[in-house]
Order: sequence, then structure tokens, then C-alpha cells
Amino acid sequence: MAIAKEIMKVIEAVAPIQLQEDYDNAGLQCGDPNQEITRVLCCMDVTERIIDEAKTLGCQMIVSHHPLLFRGLKKISAEGDYISRCVYRAIKEDIVLYAAHTNLDNAAEGVNMKMVEKLGYEVEDIQPLVPIDNESQTGSGKIFDLKSPISLKEFKSKVAQVFMADSCNTNNDYDFDDTKLTKRIALCGGAGVDFIRDAERQNADVYITGEIGYHRMFGHPSICLIELGHWESEQYTVELLKEIITNALPQVEVVMSSLEKPVKHVD
Repeated sequence: MAIAKEIMKVIEAVAPIQLQEDYDNAGLQCGDPNQEITRVLCCMDVTERIIDEAKTLGCQMIVSHHPLLFRGLKKISAEGDYISRCVYRAIKEDIVLYAAHTNLDNAAEGVNMKMVEKLGYEVEDIQPLVPIDNESQTGSGKIFDLKSPISLKEFKSKVAQVFMADSCNTNNDYDFDDTKLTKRIALCGGAGVDFIRDAERQNADVYITGEIGYHRMFGHPSICLIELGHWESEQYTVELLKEIITNALPQVEVVMSSLEKPVKHVD
């Protein structure tokens, strides 16, 4: 058993709140920070089904990657929009809601390092793609070199397999010679379209991210862009959150949601 603020503290030791972007709302979303917690549910997004799952599993706290609350609520009601309903349900069920978002994205051992680990290659010279602080290795994305270069075809296949992407969108103005060797890789979980130029300036062969968008794929003939989908790119964040809590507080049981799946968009 632990109290909620102890769990918050161990997460923030890895992902300090001050690392979050200005637009973000990471941290405690609702609930009592002094509540006793025996079981935590980790997920990507808080929904009513997730709150039901937490209640069924006996979890007193939900730790999500994406914050439920980004903007002010005018009312908290069982008949409001889904955000209002989720806050209402969480309070009614006495479930603490907490989110580790862009602070975990920007952490040295955060979302993007987990992506690197999941690829499973031996790498060297790993750095933040867009540094916040070079000494602490914090910042957006990662850029690194593979110790042993491989063909683009093999690399793309591995990326699709690891991130369970039904299809990886790529840029049509890149010369897709599958025999090209790939060595320098940049990546960023989530919506990392704004960092394409940073990857280009640092001579990355490939840039992997969750969201780029059709029209922003054009104009980058010197780099292979791979768009996985937002959920696909960040799915291992749930595993990372579980590891952070379990390693520091083994007395707290941590479970990962079984309900989540990628949201498919039709443009």
C-alpha cells in the first residue's frame, strides 16, 4: 500500500512536471492525493470504460499518459460530455486520476527511450532530437545511430512489426531504394510532425513518429518519413508507467488496461 502522492512522486522523479510543454496539463487530474492505494490501473486515455475497468479490478487510482483535463469544465455531471462524465464517475467511485504526458515524453528515460528499446537494435550516440537540457538528456524525441546499418526494407518491416502498425505511411517524394543502408534514426512518439526539420538538419536517414498528415509528408526528399499512428507510436508508454511504479513501490499492484486499442481515422 502507498498513498497517491507517493505514486505521483515516483513518476515525477523520472518525469518532472516542469518538463511538460506549456499547453499541457500533466499531473493530478482529480482525487485525494492522500488516498491509500493498493492497486493502480495504467492506460493511455481515460474513458468511462476505463473507469469501469478500474472499479471492477479494485483499482483506487488510474495513471494515464494523456490527461483527461486540458480545458476548464463548466460543469461536472453524469449527463455532461464524456470528460465531465468521467470526472463525475471518478469522484463518485473515489478513484484518483493522474496523467504523465509531455513531461514523460521529454524525460531522458521516457516515452521515446522506450520506443528505442522496443526496436531492439544495438545503438550508439543517442541524444534528444530537440534538447531541453543536454546535461540531463531531456528533450523531444531521440536521434541515434545503429551500430550495424541495415537495409531500409528490413528496417521498415521491423518498425511495422514492433509497433503493430497495419500500414506505415511514408513520403512519396523519397527515393525508396530498399537496398539503401539505414544507420541514423530519429523518432518521436505521438504528434511529432514539427520535428521533421530537426531530423533533417541532423542528417537522419529515417524519421519515425505517430502523426504527420498527408500534406506535410511532401517536401522532404532526403529523409524517409514513417508515420505509425498516434496510439501505435506511444502504446508502450503504459508498460513504461507500470515499470516506473512497480520498481519504486513493489508493494503497490499495477495492472495495464486490457481495453485500449488504436483509434482509426478516416481523412
